[in-house]
Amino acid sequence: LRSKVKWIRYYKPKKNLGFGGGCNYGRKKAKGKFLFFINSDILVDYKSFLGLYNFLDRNKKVGIVSPRLINISGRFTPEATRELTPFRGIFTQSIINKIYPNNPVAKNYLISDWDRKTMRKVDVIQLGSYMIRTEAFDSVGGFDENMFLYFEENDIAKRLGSKGWDLIFYPRAKSIHLESKGTPKGSEEIKNVHKKSRFIYFKKNYGLFSALVVQAFVNISKNSLIFFVIFLVGLFLRFYRL
Repeated sequence: LRSKVKWIRYYKPKKNLGFGGGCNYGRKKAKGKFLFFINSDILVDYKSFLGLYNFLDRNKKVGIVSPRLINISGRFTPEATRELTPFRGIFTQSIINKIYPNNPVAKNYLISDWDRKTMRKVDVIQLGSYMIRTEAFDSVGGFDENMFLYFEENDIAKRLGSKGWDLIFYPRAKSIHLESKGTPKGSEEIKNVHKKSRFIYFKKNYGLFSALVVQAFVNISKNSLIFFVIFLVGLFLRFYRL
């Protein structure tokens, strides 16, 4: 790419910094008033890129703007959501969501009644591709690098909102998600990374007690739930005549 585009600059850190750390590393090298970040399996055409730039340039209160994400498989991805509070975390991160995926709390969190075809100010934007005002990025100190992967968007969105920046989902600009399988989500390593980042997010933003409560619900597995139900039934059958 550098042989064809002379102004390209390529920097390689000495180790894998994670998602947030990588974005922070890029920010240190960048000099523009806007920053554009994109995942390796996402494509954005020039028209959409220009649309994001012009929108951000015209709207000074907007800190971050994100295009509509289109998966090549046709699968729907809720790219913009409400704030992930501990209560919503219990209903979206635990076995409750597996047993009852369409529970009202999860639907409210995902804004399920919105088709993502209209522009909207949101609490959280997914960060597959996005443009952010450098001033806004710097005002919150960038990403929390303690979260190696996952929950970075929830954390930085909360901090941007507290500083008065608007987060806008802008569907007139589109990005294509190639849905690569680069991150082995089923591996124990990635599961542990996800668990750690989730705990850091809730502890940092809602306190230790909230983080422990969410973690307790998330740790309830299908097998442990079945065992608990059997235990309660057995207990009832043992003592109900008393």
